[in-house]
Amino acid sequence: MDVTMGLLAALLTVSGALALSKAFALGKAAIVAPLVTSYGVVTTLLSWASGEHINLTQLAASRCV
Repeated sequence: MDVTMGLLAALLTVSGALALSKAFALGKAAIVAPLVTSYGVVTTLLSWASGEHINLTQLAASRCV
């Protein structure tokens, strides 16, 4: 199971890097860059939606991003 999850994570990372390269080649960086840098917000929202509790310090820190 651990090896499978590791391989899946590696595959998704490589796919994301290739998609990012293609996006920069085809689109304007002013549009692509904010979408790429929002991964932290997406990760936080997904963890919150799956039941993770977010305290006030974490919420305040996410506002700085």
